[in-house]
Amino acid sequence: MAVKHLAIAVIVAALGWSAWWFYAANRHEAALEAWFEERRADGWAAEYDSLELRGFPNRLDTTVTGLVLADPQSGTVWQAPIFQILMLSYKPGHAIFVWPHSQTLTLAGREWVIDSDRMRASVIYEPNDEMTLTRANFEAEVLNLASVDGSAAMSALNVALAQSGPQSYRLTSAADGYVPGGARPADFPLPESLSALRADLTVDLDAPLSRAALETATPRPTRLDLRLAEAIWGGLELKLAGAADVTAAGNLDGRTTLRAVNWREMLKLSATTGTLPGSVAATLEQALDLAAGLSGNAETLDLTLDFKRGRTWLGMIPLGPAPQIP
Repeated sequence: MAVKHLAIAVIVAALGWSAWWFYAANRHEAALEAWFEERRADGWAAEYDSLELRGFPNRLDTTVTGLVLADPQSGTVWQAPIFQILMLSYKPGHAIFVWPHSQTLTLAGREWVIDSDRMRASVIYEPNDEMTLTRANFEAEVLNLASVDGSAAMSALNVALAQSGPQSYRLTSAADGYVPGGARPADFPLPESLSALRADLTVDLDAPLSRAALETATPRPTRLDLRLAEAIWGGLELKLAGAADVTAAGNLDGRTTLRAVNWREMLKLSATTGTLPGSVAATLEQALDLAAGLSGNAETLDLTLDFKRGRTWLGMIPLGPAPQIP
């Protein structure tokens, strides 16, 4: 009798779980289709060839093929032959996004071809209507970017975002083997790739990151706290740290420190590769020579830059407009 009751309980539980999975799957699929309809109602091009949901009994894995998303206002267009959203049916609020090996992204009229290996992201959010983001991690073993204006490549890319306050987020990023694009002379004096490229930044926003906020008006930064941004390429080192408020007009109001090791070589390379006109590089070298001498090491540049009243200042010397956050 006990075995019979146990068998009945197992059957009832299996039927109940199956019913729950089909309910969750239908609800999930309907929500995705409604999202596409909402984008079309907003004037977007939001098309796909197929949308399939699988994973019974424990997963809700969505595969979209022939995906095209285009925002006519910003000119942003994303095209992907396949895109996946992977979830556990018993763990709402956690999704994994998987990108294809090749896709295209158009920004401001410039089309980028993106080739990658194991490009994916893990996103954790509050499982409610607002879907407030609490943590996210993006990674790619290899990421190659190419457009008519240039290219870049990197490996072991990792970008992490974590909510540190109601409207604050800490963003860290690192990549190994970053290879800048552009033509180089045969006697180029640096290694092919950078040995370090990383950043650690905390951003305060005027609203939390959530589905509702992103679909209406993207939250704007109100303060930036840069613990460190660092790039090392051969004997060249560039480091930045600082903090600034962001004004209503988008201007930075604060201070940052900059250290450039072998800064003269940086200017020479900028002139050689055409990043800076030779005359501009020469003028900058003359202007910065005194500042480098004051630091006690003529090859290391230590500067403190102030951003105030919409301008960038080196001490009492105005250098130009302050950086602006759109």
